[in-house]
Amino acid sequence: MILGQLENVKCLFGIDIATGDPIIPSEKNYKYHCLVTDEDLSLKVYSLESVIAEKLETILARNISNSRSKDYYDLYVLRKTQLECLDKNILKEAFNKTCQYRNFSIAKNDAFILLDELSENEQINLRWNNYCNKVKYAKNIKFDEVIKSLKEWVEDIL
Repeated sequence: MILGQLENVKCLFGIDIATGDPIIPSEKNYKYHCLVTDEDLSLKVYSLESVIAEKLETILARNISNSRSKDYYDLYVLRKTQLECLDKNILKEAFNKTCQYRNFSIAKNDAFILLDELSENEQINLRWNNYCNKVKYAKNIKFDEVIKSLKEWVEDIL
């Protein structure tokens, strides 16, 4: 977490820093235009395929112990907004390499069974509802819709 300050406005924000994870096909150069200072920042970012692969692997591997509803939300939104922007063959490769790196494997049928169990789990549903109440952008998204999108990712990848 980093405390940012602009004049008298302070804001805490987090930055994910990762090392060692495979990035398929490779990291991307990204230019971010800062609206406040009007400068362009050069960043190295994960490929879209690796972001999806890592989030899906995390959800499947951690099962009910994954407390990050944001992972669910991210995969739901990426499915709705970025599906046409990715290469499904690269996505499959990214998922396989991520699973191999993290010593995790799962069959397609087992992934579907796990997602059905997650959809019915009271604790996960409560977490999701709390997340939706806390963040406005997720307010009207039903967990069943999220699980459906995760199953679509699994269908594409496994």
